[in-house]
Amino acid sequence: EALAQANLTQIELGLYANAMIKQRLYDDAILVYQMAQKKWQNPMLYVIDIARLYQYRMVYDKAFDTYLIALQSNAGYYGFVKQNLINMLESESAKPIIDKKNIGFVAKTELELRLKADIWQALGNYEKMADILVEPPFLQSPALITATKESYDSENYKTTRFLSQKILSTEAMKLYHAEAKEFLSLAELGTFYQNPN
Repeated sequence: EALAQANLTQIELGLYANAMIKQRLYDDAILVYQMAQKKWQNPMLYVIDIARLYQYRMVYDKAFDTYLIALQSNAGYYGFVKQNLINMLESESAKPIIDKKNIGFVAKTELELRLKADIWQALGNYEKMADILVEPPFLQSPALITATKESYDSENYKTTRFLSQKILSTEAMKLYHAEAKEFLSLAELGTFYQNPN
């Protein structure tokens, strides 16, 4: 409260929050950053820092929401946001939270749709990922054939078959039909050799 009354500059508040972070006082640092947002009436100020602190605190639902706010404020954050959300999935306790948040999150832009698909892929939910990647913004994109190759390389032949068939059944993805046919054949062979009986 005394800090809120002090007439500190934005830089001074940032330095104060950084000192708290060095002492692992993450919740206090979040409060300082939020105070700065209110003081300068800018909800995007320090938004990435707040998201990272929620992630450190393992408050995954707030981290997810705050990373989305960051992405909505600046498309240039896409790679950073994607990587941090996928890193959170390394924690078993984060997976159901991120899954639920991804289900509830209504993507409004192509970039948000792509993020949603990337999260589904990281969670291993290739069907939901494919449902997004066969939508108009991605029809000429190599994202779905890339995911097909990745599933084949990891010997996940059921997924390879599913993704190949999804590509083959989508006329607008004709550019990738030859590759999809090849992956479909390879997946059938791989399945046979995995289960020869």
